[in-house]
Amino acid sequence: MQRNHITARRALLRTTTALTGAVLALGLTACSGASTGSAGSQSPTSAAAGEASAAAQTGLSLERAWVKTAKKGEMTAVFGTLTNHTDAPIVVRSAKTPVAGMVQLHETVVDGGGSSKMQEKKAGFTVPAHGDYELKPGGDHIMLMKLTGDIQPGEQITVAATTDTGSVTFAATAKDYTGAKENYDMDESSGHDH
Repeated sequence: MQRNHITARRALLRTTTALTGAVLALGLTACSGASTGSAGSQSPTSAAAGEASAAAQTGLSLERAWVKTAKKGEMTAVFGTLTNHTDAPIVVRSAKTPVAGMVQLHETVVDGGGSSKMQEKKAGFTVPAHGDYELKPGGDHIMLMKLTGDIQPGEQITVAATTDTGSVTFAATAKDYTGAKENYDMDESSGHDH
């Protein structure tokens, strides 16, 4: 009799565990369909989930992405590490964001006199197969010009990049930075010398 009672309790426990798992799975499915609002106001969790999905489709992610804080009308840049998760190189051709009127891919070059300057990298950023491509202050970066509003510390912006494998959206968190002493001033002759 006692043996039948133990067997019945185990069966009840297995049924309860299975039902709890099913309820949790349904709850998670319902949550995943929830609206996230505008692209610029996504929560960090929903933005990360969107990035993971986009990275799975294009094979490209932007790790530790951040943007330098700036005021409306000014220029700033997005930094981080582009990571290619595929067996072939991926070329980032262009980018755009709702917080800037113009976006360019930039590189830093040294002229004959030893001075460095930033300029548009028309060939884009080539991220090697299963490799990384660093975007950093004083180096290559995604340049945001004609900002439509202030970018405040802690704010999260989205940047959509067009690659030769498709389009992918990254989230970047704003932070104050004075390290590389970049000068993001418009030059009359080039239109975007810094």
